[in-house]
Amino acid sequence: MLLHADCTVRSRKLQNWLAIQSHSDIIPKQSAMNRTIRSSAAFGILLILFLALGRCVSCAADKITIPGTSLRIELPAGWSIGPSPFGFKTDVLWHDASPRYAVQVGDSSTNVSPDPRLSISSCGVLLGVMLSTEAGKAANRIARPASFPGTFDDLVVEIPNKLSLGCLNAGSRVVGVTIYLKEGQPHPELLTTVLQRISDAAFEGQNFVEPPGSVHLRLLNLDVPVPEGKWTAQENTNSWGHNDMISRVMGREELSVTPFVFPYPGSCAALGVSDEHIAAKVVQHPGYLGASWSPTAYVQSPSPGIFVQAMVCRDIPSGKMLMAQIMEGGTAIVESDYAVVSALLENIATAVERKMQTEGPASLRVAAVPMPAANQASSNGRVALSAPPAELVTQVPPVYPPLARQARIQGPVVLKAVIAPDGSVESLELISGHPLLVNAAMDAAKQWHYKPYLINGVPAEVQTTITVNFQLE
Repeated sequence: MLLHADCTVRSRKLQNWLAIQSHSDIIPKQSAMNRTIRSSAAFGILLILFLALGRCVSCAADKITIPGTSLRIELPAGWSIGPSPFGFKTDVLWHDASPRYAVQVGDSSTNVSPDPRLSISSCGVLLGVMLSTEAGKAANRIARPASFPGTFDDLVVEIPNKLSLGCLNAGSRVVGVTIYLKEGQPHPELLTTVLQRISDAAFEGQNFVEPPGSVHLRLLNLDVPVPEGKWTAQENTNSWGHNDMISRVMGREELSVTPFVFPYPGSCAALGVSDEHIAAKVVQHPGYLGASWSPTAYVQSPSPGIFVQAMVCRDIPSGKMLMAQIMEGGTAIVESDYAVVSALLENIATAVERKMQTEGPASLRVAAVPMPAANQASSNGRVALSAPPAELVTQVPPVYPPLARQARIQGPVVLKAVIAPDGSVESLELISGHPLLVNAAMDAAKQWHYKPYLINGVPAEVQTTITVNFQLE
């Protein structure tokens, strides 16, 4: 805005000066030398003013940094920067004439979000959170409008004729764009140029890998060949800790795979629990699993995200498990991506096996995460997917309550347990079970003892689930 004001002042000075020159006939005639001097001075002033205006115009064409982001764009004609209509401290891009569009941009690479509730670690999370807000209750999920470049996610959240939210995943950065129509009739074609420039800025300087190339996973320190598409590797932090993530960019759906080595001993078979007891759906032999992986996937659609995630497992020679979290935008992993995901999982497994063979099992980084807690039963009667049970050293059997035996009551009692670093049971919390069986189950479980969990060689406190079964003979 200062730039535009400066141009206006300079233009007015030039107009005033030209007006003075147009009335030069009233200036008394002077000597030829004075006229020459005056003419030369006028030309010099005119030249200086034109050069100043030229610099102003060239400045207007320079790139600006979009507030709250690291993105630099050249503002299209008719756009400027002004206060946010949403009450945020971060300024927005405004369309100066009617219709008055405001465009708020969030960029994950700067860890800046216009609303602290909006996580922009992925487009699926961002769009889902938008739908979960009070304003989002009136919003619809729509296909990407023509005004959005093809690099944006296929799904856009919209409050008709008022507000829309789009997102693009550029690999190392995720960019969310909120468009607000303050006044006037919608003319979405006015948004095309500014959205394209935002997209271009998001992808500028990004390095993508295509077949037959490989992405380098810095934390696992291995190279993974990529399947069809454009891919990038970065680091990501979620409930499973800080790990490598392989992401597809410019695909029809947002897709990522996060591989990591589970820090506790066990086998994939230990994860084979019924979906009646977990928040995830157990899917056997899904088409996207690699041939060398365990045939079971645990599929969830965490609220409020608009994405699906599947946890898959593969036993590795070290006695631990290679895990992979697959995430794709939408409500399911689409069948057209089955071959892509399967190929990537096999490439990850092959790279891990090769590293262990050449450098030894100790060379493979394990994820530094605590045991995921088992949550209280949710409204649908399930509990969260937990890690494999701890290695039990001492197990005291429960005493069958006489009243429960007489009433012919049997079944499991599921408890959430905190295991101390020395392997003792520190605390217990009921998840599910018949009231007549709970006290006996807790009395027995308090006496159980586990092999201490080691995280990078150090005993640690962890959480797990304990199931005490009562069965009548």
